[in-house]
Amino acid sequence: IIFVDPDKAEVLTNDKLIRKDCSLWWGEKLYLEPCNGTGESSEGSQVMFQFDESKNRITIEFNHPDMPEVFNFTLSFDRRLSLLKLKELMGPILQIAPGEFKLKLSVHSNEFKNETITCQKAGLLDSCAIFVERGAPMRDDEYRISFFQYDISSRLKFTYLFDERVNARADLSEIRALLSTKLDHPADNIRLREKSGTKAGKIYRGTSLKVNVPRLADGHEIAIQLLPNAEILTGREAVVTVQRWNPDTQRFSPRIELVLSKKATLHDLKTMLAPHLGIDGAGPSQVLIAKAPSHTKLPPEGVAKLKWHERVPETTLLTAPPLILREGDLVMFQSSSGVVAPPRPPAKKGFKSKLSSGFRGGGLVASARCGPREIGLQIHTPFDQPSSCGTTSSPASDVSSVAGSAVSYEGSVDASYVLTPALSPSPPPVAEADGFVVYSVCLSILSLSLSLSLSLSLSLSLSLSLSLS
Repeated sequence: IIFVDPDKAEVLTNDKLIRKDCSLWWGEKLYLEPCNGTGESSEGSQVMFQFDESKNRITIEFNHPDMPEVFNFTLSFDRRLSLLKLKELMGPILQIAPGEFKLKLSVHSNEFKNETITCQKAGLLDSCAIFVERGAPMRDDEYRISFFQYDISSRLKFTYLFDERVNARADLSEIRALLSTKLDHPADNIRLREKSGTKAGKIYRGTSLKVNVPRLADGHEIAIQLLPNAEILTGREAVVTVQRWNPDTQRFSPRIELVLSKKATLHDLKTMLAPHLGIDGAGPSQVLIAKAPSHTKLPPEGVAKLKWHERVPETTLLTAPPLILREGDLVMFQSSSGVVAPPRPPAKKGFKSKLSSGFRGGGLVASARCGPREIGLQIHTPFDQPSSCGTTSSPASDVSSVAGSAVSYEGSVDASYVLTPALSPSPPPVAEADGFVVYSVCLSILSLSLSLSLSLSLSLSLSLSLSLS
């Protein structure tokens, strides 16, 4: 008894429950097939064989290598076959030997190098298109590398050249010899380095390509530099980029690269840069050097912010403080005679903050001062009015001041007082209008009536409690 659904075919055994284990519901179909054994094995079952055939049989479309844009060939096969078996089926149709063409999923995808895997594992689906290309397939240790020409002085720094199949264990000298025949340039005058997006990366040293690129893959990009002279780099040299700043024209010169020994001094670098100043008879003493950020483009107004090492001893190593040069760093240089640094950008007007000398919460405390200084607060009472207004007032006879304080207290010893700034004492208050006096009298009468009513209520409650007791 065989149960077949769209995803699988299963032989039902005696120890399985119909609904719980087999998920059989109303309207399901079961296939009955005679067998010689117990009926619990799928060996020799025609139903299972037909199901596997229909489940794993796919149809693909592919092109002829001479017509890469026309996919006019079709082939139906079992996807459990290997890629090598598939090429043996495609060979008679294309009339090409299986070892003379290679397969890809698309024009720009990587080719299938391991032809022993199944078509299902390779990702072939029903009705998919396979791109066929002439050429012997690559081995597992071979990779397709994209080569670009790198020119540091050009505006378009990288120019695509070609793709080439390279063995990962090949020596760098063998790769240079291969490029020398294609570019018609001496092999010793070719520098290989990493291409990281739009920037040139590290320079390849050592023996094999796999040592410089541990995670080598198809489509890896390598930059080629065509040098005028032969070059052999080891771990004892470093390549730095230098650029001249011209204070007269306020412009930068094109960048160049220099190979420096890691034991070179500041005097050695200035000696190499002196001929690039454009001054007849210029010596190392006329060269100023500053280290600039290499990951961003330096604007002309940023030259004034660089630290020009004028008083550094010329015997200082370039790899030691304060320069600490590493490979790939950018060094700016200019003439020490008539140095004219670009003006600093004007400061923006508006909010100004002043950092105090104290700390709060682990950081500096910033205090801001905006607008004019505030005037001290003055508090007046009804007793400050002159006697002509109908109120009793006393002149400010007693003045008490606190030394070192910003506020002084004036007024009589009574409850009345006035708060005024100590630096600029105010004159005695001027008589107010009669309305203010009337308002003060009404306020006093209201407070007196409230106090009388409160005392009356307290006496009533006391008398009531006595009578109850």
